[in-house]
Amino acid sequence: MHASHRPELKQAIIHASVELGSLHGEEGLTMRAIAKRLGISATALYQHFDSKAALLHKIRVYGHGVGQREVTDVVASIDDPIERLRAWGQAYVTFARSHSWLYSVLMEHEQIDFSKMSQEEMAGFLAPMISVRDWLAEGQERGLIAASIEPLTSAMRIVTTMHGLCSLMNSGRVDENHPTAPIRDLPAFIDDFIASIVDALRA
Repeated sequence: MHASHRPELKQAIIHASVELGSLHGEEGLTMRAIAKRLGISATALYQHFDSKAALLHKIRVYGHGVGQREVTDVVASIDDPIERLRAWGQAYVTFARSHSWLYSVLMEHEQIDFSKMSQEEMAGFLAPMISVRDWLAEGQERGLIAASIEPLTSAMRIVTTMHGLCSLMNSGRVDENHPTAPIRDLPAFIDDFIASIVDALRA
């Protein structure tokens, strides 16, 4: 196998792209800059990704994998669905803030064209919503979460509400140093925000 076709090079391209994007934003994420960072030719790069759009798609797939590991997987062993949802909310905020550029690519770029995705990729993109839905259904079965809620609709509300908070924080609109409306204690604000969502689900 030619060195430029090595599977590990494709992953290295994705990792280098995330590093560049995190440092310089999307404007600094050029095919030339990626090739330079890896010490490869542009030809080798284009053998793996024929366009920046194709690369960004794979970055989104990669980012959802990171989110699965750092958000959903780390709370999956918590027995109580209510506490699992609370911990998930905290992990979601941590992920969004510690990977702010990657999060923007995942959640704030153009709508995903699901028709061009593999079944595996689609499952990865939908995993957060499905996990929250399943936890809500489990909580209902155990009598911990109100029977009146519809799990999928409520999961969509929870995920979109958490995204709204994270987007506002990452843009500086919710911040301890905001010039006109500073949050005096941001960690406490986040705790109360998540608690208001979770406590409203209780039976």
